Amino acid sequence: MGHGRHARPTQVAKPAAPRDAIAQALAGAVDGSVAEIAYVPTDDVRRALAETLPSLPAEMGGTSPGPLARDVRWATLSVAIAPAPTARLTIRCVDAPAAAAAAKFIRDVVTAAAPLTAAAAKAGPHELRTVAADLAAVLAALAPAANGDLVTIDVRPAQADVLLRALVPAVVNAREQARTAASLSTARQIVLACAQDAETHQGAWPPDLASLVKANLLTDAVLTNPRTAKPNGYVYLRPANPV
Repeated sequence: MGHGRHARPTQVAKPAAPRDAIAQALAGAVDGSVAEIAYVPTDDVRRALAETLPSLPAEMGGTSPGPLARDVRWATLSVAIAPAPTARLTIRCVDAPAAAAAAKFIRDVVTAAAPLTAAAAKAGPHELRTVAADLAAVLAALAPAANGDLVTIDVRPAQADVLLRALVPAVVNAREQARTAASLSTARQIVLACAQDAETHQGAWPPDLASLVKANLLTDAVLTNPRTAKPNGYVYLRPANPV
């Protein structure tokens, strides 16, 4: 709201997603699930997906994701761990024909992705290489079923076991890479702080890292090693020669 020639009309933000759709999505979870993830796309999200991703890469089949971008009303992923690990992906579409088209799209993508995923697993760590063949078989067996306006994909215990064995090493590797990146960033900060301190001490390197904290060139949090989570987790050897 406003007055004068520079006034702008009030813009009312639309809700991210209708509450009833969110409630329906969460209600679609399986009984006994310990984790539930609901996805309720807005019209803006559907339009953005259709415009930015008109078709998948050729390696993934080159098909159009239109059935998912345009016709999905909500989706729910639910995971249960007892008495055995299972998972279910439930997708609700606008009508039965849309559900059939979405199921076919998912089936085509999974079929194209299975050999690519197996090849990537074979080139990965030893833990992934040991499940590469099983992983391809599991992906190929993930058959989406269309029933009315719903599409469901069930992950049975044996399949879930293979997926977990494939995903855990990947997650561990990603975390290790993140810790390495954080540690390298900290090392750069320490070197820069040492150089700044040396400029005020006739080129002499600081006696220890604690002096950099006292000089407000570093903080205790920076000196916490991301690999070990221990404070003052870096070893500093003072160079004999000045900068």
